Amino acid sequence: MKGKALILMILLLLLVNLKFLNAGSTNFVLVDAYWTIPLVAGADNTLIVKVEYKGSGTAENINATLKLLNVAGSDLEANDSYTGSLTYGQRLQFSFTFTIPADAKASYYNGILTLEYLENNIPIVESLEFQVGFFGSPSFSIKSSTNTLTRGKTTQVTLTVTVEESPARNVEIRVTPASPFVNVIGGNLDKSGVVEVGDKLNISLKLAVDSNAGDSVAISVTITYSDFSQTPGTQTETIGFNVVGYQYPQLKVSLSPTKIVSGKASYFHVTVKNAGGSMARQVYATITPSSPGVAVLQGSSQSLGDIPPSSSKSFSILVKAEKKISGSATLLLTLSY
Repeated sequence: MKGKALILMILLLLLVNLKFLNAGSTNFVLVDAYWTIPLVAGADNTLIVKVEYKGSGTAENINATLKLLNVAGSDLEANDSYTGSLTYGQRLQFSFTFTIPADAKASYYNGILTLEYLENNIPIVESLEFQVGFFGSPSFSIKSSTNTLTRGKTTQVTLTVTVEESPARNVEIRVTPASPFVNVIGGNLDKSGVVEVGDKLNISLKLAVDSNAGDSVAISVTITYSDFSQTPGTQTETIGFNVVGYQYPQLKVSLSPTKIVSGKASYFHVTVKNAGGSMARQVYATITPSSPGVAVLQGSSQSLGDIPPSSSKSFSILVKAEKKISGSATLLLTLSY
């Protein structure tokens, strides 16, 4: 009898531990949340919360508790439940009714949704934390990864949109030209569900500036959204860019050493440096003597590949001067790219 009691106790402990091991799992994700009507302080208000089940098994007998933290100094709590079952990808809508204090005036409060349910007959508890919009409207700040574009060139740009003041829902972002001589490639983003205060949305796009552009161009960023009271809103910002001229490669050459002994063959090192502002691609060097009595024995033609700005590449040539040569001699270097 003692042995049987011990086995039962161990089994119960394992079940309790299993429940808490699954606490904090991510089987459910928040899809959306909103008030059924515009929020009224000092009255009953109902919040709809939609979740989606991402687990691998079957979830059933789901009890949901939503706690709104420190609303005018007090925590508010409401409950809902679902006695059916869910499989992967199914969504569930809960309804929570709160009596909102008359002095609840903040733009949002933090909420914790606790879900208790069975998954394949195993008890699980998990929590989802999210911001619940109350009063005020979302606003957005926009920053660009650069404020300078190059005339006649296409530039990769990242716009970072940050949510401020109040959480937003179902955000759509569209980027269009706001001035002539600039073309926007890409620049659209859709973010469904809740986007919280402090969240950053990155939009990757390309801006192609025409060669006839002046000193500046601009784009327009239009953001449409809804708040937690299901009120739609739009914010439009204009982002300006300075336009600079295209920077070409500029190749400079140095030779070392600069002296040769008559009647002998000597190696020289030729260094080609790109002092310009853009890549010199497929650089090809050809060296020919332009003085009588001088011959290039080796290395007269060289493929140097690409030379980035502020970088250099070197190669060697073997040069011979006849015995009767004295004074100075000249080599002609031709660079194509």
